Amino acid sequence: MNPGSHAPQACILIQSSKEFPKIHGFALLLDDGPAFQDYNTKIIKTLDEMLANGKKRSTRRSSFYSLRQMNREVDLMNPEAVKKWIGAKECSDPTKQKLANAFEYFTQTNGLNWKKPVYKFDSKVPITPNKEQAEAIISSAPSLNMATIFRILLESGFEGQELRNCTERDVDAEQGVITVAGNKGHRGRKYKFKSSTAEMLRVYIHKHCREHPFPRPQVMGEAWRLARQRAAEKLSRPDLEKIPLKGLRNLSGILLWEKCRDAWIVMLHMGHKKLDTTQHYLSAMTPQQIETEWISKAARTIEECMQLIDAGFTKADEVDGIHIYRKAKL
Repeated sequence: MNPGSHAPQACILIQSSKEFPKIHGFALLLDDGPAFQDYNTKIIKTLDEMLANGKKRSTRRSSFYSLRQMNREVDLMNPEAVKKWIGAKECSDPTKQKLANAFEYFTQTNGLNWKKPVYKFDSKVPITPNKEQAEAIISSAPSLNMATIFRILLESGFEGQELRNCTERDVDAEQGVITVAGNKGHRGRKYKFKSSTAEMLRVYIHKHCREHPFPRPQVMGEAWRLARQRAAEKLSRPDLEKIPLKGLRNLSGILLWEKCRDAWIVMLHMGHKKLDTTQHYLSAMTPQQIETEWISKAARTIEECMQLIDAGFTKADEVDGIHIYRKAKL
């Protein structure tokens, strides 16, 4: 039986199956000792079942660490005890929901009955830098390679994992185009970069000509934290220390909104499947960004209408046979 001890346990790198890292994409570090062996076997079985059901590597890896943490504290074969442990744990509601989700996979695989608790929590406004803050951090990147990656994430709105999953076949360095498969239920997208970023991409791909040219998100995150620390110290800007790497993606959507003032276009850019998700990320905009100034023009002939449409204007009204068009002032 699992002793449920709070004391640190000896750990081993599971070598019983050399195929595990090859199949799952990560190695297992589990608690050692006879008392844990039966539980370790059940955890590995859970991960195998998640893989068979198409769960992504990131989900399996996250669930493994959650199960390992619970395995040290509570009897995994006692669902009610696990539910009480999660409820009493001093952590945020999103973290509790993450633990409950991981244990849900465990119960399904090992034939346990339990009703998964649902922790409702208010979504917070995403931490999003302004353009000046983002540029300050990117300019302090530890290498040109990382500066290129940060620039790609900012301009395209890709997630780090989406970029990581790209293969060399998904990158057209000559045209400056990257195609990504959507991550976490997002839509796949293709993005053509502006000339300066495209040139940085060509240099990067020339140096990293391999199946997966871009590093893991963890590596990107480490480089980002180093860059923002450097920028904060150099510029005496402690506000930079709070900006996460994902802030580049959020900022990408806001910058596009400022250009088009169309949430639908931003939704496609971000790969969201619901407009509500896009609106959540746009909630980080300042009142000045939300406020829109318009340019209005009138057209009387078909030719004039077509010229305004080609210039980015959309029809707003029609008065006495005169067509009124407008577009956001940039």
